[in-house]
Amino acid sequence: MDMIDFKKLYGLLEDVTPLKEDCGGLCGARCCTEWDKGVGVLLLPGEEKMFGEKDWCRLAELPPEEQPFPGENSYLLYCRGTCPREERPLLCRTFPLAPFMDENDGVKLILDEDGLLVCPLVKLGKMERLDPHFIGNVLQVWRELAGKKFARAYIENYTARVKSQMEQPWRKLLGLL
Repeated sequence: MDMIDFKKLYGLLEDVTPLKEDCGGLCGARCCTEWDKGVGVLLLPGEEKMFGEKDWCRLAELPPEEQPFPGENSYLLYCRGTCPREERPLLCRTFPLAPFMDENDGVKLILDEDGLLVCPLVKLGKMERLDPHFIGNVLQVWRELAGKKFARAYIENYTARVKSQMEQPWRKLLGLL
């Protein structure tokens, strides 16, 4: 497995947030709660080692057919209430942004389609409203991760899924195209 320098990546995201103010005030911090029964956050390969002994969460390994990182075991983290902010997993730190492959096979960012029902910022659909420092640091993190084979495959699969969803007829009904 390609090792991820979580300390470095966490550090890039430690002091930046989607908005200059606490965006959790907009929605009651829905993304930081179990907003639907059984919802957890995906951990990157190796990240589960950092959470195994914490009393504020539990881990569950995904079954082989649901593994999003080719050749790697994947885990979901389930919070028991809320987590200590400084211990948030990487995908919590990058939310509401997600990596997306551009037409030149490079990585760019989009608002995370999976957050549409959770996050008012995703519903708003205007990434330019987010703090540019947050966007820049999240982009730096995902570009570094894209150098890892399993992470690149994850980004490519996410991109294909989102492109397929964007072509769904219901989006025209809602004016989302």
